Amino acid sequence: MTEYMDNDADGYYETLVADTDADGYYETVVADMNADGTYDVAAVDTNGDQMVDRVAADLDGDDVAESFFADRDVDGLFDAAGVDTDGNGVVDYTVLDDDADGIADMEIIDADENGVDDAAEGTPSYDDVPGVILEIADETGQGIAGTPVQVA
Repeated sequence: MTEYMDNDADGYYETLVADTDADGYYETVVADMNADGTYDVAAVDTNGDQMVDRVAADLDGDDVAESFFADRDVDGLFDAAGVDTDGNGVVDYTVLDDDADGIADMEIIDADENGVDDAAEGTPSYDDVPGVILEIADETGQGIAGTPVQVA
């Protein structure tokens, strides 16, 4: 079942909700936040547990989502955020919080946008250890092999 909603009674549907498996709960919600005729935000329950675990947003109105959030372990907390820094539709910066303490544990940068973490490609290397994903210790701010790191 798909339902369209005109939230401000202007004759234009700003929100679409979909119950794709007919269980009475919406798995997908999309909304046009700036009334330009294109949906800007999408929230999806990918596993049917009645909790949103994926969100994508077009924050600058160019019809390309550049911010992404995910609950990878489906515990109700978003633990991954990705950003498309150049607006081409490909995520090139990701931050992960695997222990759900609100502090980034891992930062993945894919500047060449080939789908592989730049550190895993061998460039750059940290403390001459190529292919290591940059781990960030919560308490100390230290990276692999004691290299100080700064999370942008």
